[in-house]
Amino acid sequence: MIRLRVKVKPNARSSALSQSADGAWVAKLTSPPVDGKANEELVALVAKHFGCVKAAVRIKSGGSGRMKLIEVLVAVILAAATSAAAQSRTGRTVVTRLFTGADGQSHAEDVEVAWRTATLRADLSESDSVKTSSAQFLRWPRGFVWEGHPASKRQYVIIVSGRGEVDLAEGRKIPLAPGTVLLAEDTTGKGHITRVGPDEDLVMLLVPLAQKP
Repeated sequence: MIRLRVKVKPNARSSALSQSADGAWVAKLTSPPVDGKANEELVALVAKHFGCVKAAVRIKSGGSGRMKLIEVLVAVILAAATSAAAQSRTGRTVVTRLFTGADGQSHAEDVEVAWRTATLRADLSESDSVKTSSAQFLRWPRGFVWEGHPASKRQYVIIVSGRGEVDLAEGRKIPLAPGTVLLAEDTTGKGHITRVGPDEDLVMLLVPLAQKP
């Protein structure tokens, strides 16, 4: 975990996060210190600086003051950076599969999409088709946390907008961001924790798989 002690300057002309030679951090914020607006901008600024989701940034103390202690979850930064770099470098498309292990806990594995020449056109690629039963949009409010819940059914979960993370018992944290695709199959056991970032609702598209015969 990274900890930053940041001095904030609200009502600035532009937004910026900088570190001086002595290691002190200063955040210039355009938002006023009213109704949590400055804190929201600060979280977004720190997340942008470290290249992580907003859910990985927490104001540990000083919520209403000018000096704040910020915590940034390193695991989320590394997971996001590793996934993005790998997919960009290799052209891979990865689906994160959640499943229930023999220990009754939810675990995750990355499953690479296998491509083949598309039947529509030879210069396109396609994957194997999967039988589904329906499709539905679902919206979770910002800041929402659902503790210890298994998946309601076997389904694809596609993040449309917003950010958050899924926490697993093994300590792994899966960042949720637009374009993330999960295959939720942990329908039994103790389940996982889902957290929605503080700045915007999490909108997802649920695509349940057809029941196995």
